[in-house]
Amino acid sequence: MEKDNRTWNDIESLISEYNDLKLSDLIDYKKFYLYSIISHSTAIEGSTLTEAETQILLDEGLTAKGKPLINGRMARLIMNYIQFYHQQIPSKIYREDKSDYILSLRTSQDSNKPEAFRSFMLMQQKKMLKEEIFNFKTSQKKGFSFMF
Repeated sequence: MEKDNRTWNDIESLISEYNDLKLSDLIDYKKFYLYSIISHSTAIEGSTLTEAETQILLDEGLTAKGKPLINGRMARLIMNYIQFYHQQIPSKIYREDKSDYILSLRTSQDSNKPEAFRSFMLMQQKKMLKEEIFNFKTSQKKGFSFMF
């Protein structure tokens, strides 16, 4: 308990110093925070990009070793962030549909038109919603509750 109190005191002191230095005026804090979240979230899944590399990736579209920027973990993470931001249910891409996912991406990229990818994602969203509703209703029939 005492250690937690010291930690909170340290944090309060650091926040005060941060504010006194007006560091938030020096950077686009929202953008910095988003990049930091993305960098750390993708690192948990194995990404080796630093925060600076993540910034370059998102600002300039440049990736490590000149690899092109195409939909992957980072793109899906950003997509889910945008969905959360707009209070939408985040999309899930099912493991068993991976080949169709890749095909829809390639088709959309080759044609420079989003229809194939959009159609695939709509079907995935529909599949996920149906599954979640079915699972919930099934659990209710069996007497399970998700209320904590």
